[in-house]
Amino acid sequence: MLYVVAETGCKTGEEPTVSPVGDKITLGGDINIRKEAWVRINNNNRDSLFVKELAVAIWGTKTLGERSLGTE
Repeated sequence: MLYVVAETGCKTGEEPTVSPVGDKITLGGDINIRKEAWVRINNNNRDSLFVKELAVAIWGTKTLGERSLGTE
């Protein structure tokens, strides 16, 4: 059984859901993050912080640093 956590306005129509065990959030497809991370990220008041923290939760700091446009 999956529970809708929040409305995202995602173009695919998929909404974040809590796993049956309740320890992770499925954002769509095979993208999952820890529930505690989602709660912290979702409480951001600024869109830029929401996006930054979500990107770090999904890919990790190292991967983002290696794929940054500013990296040469």
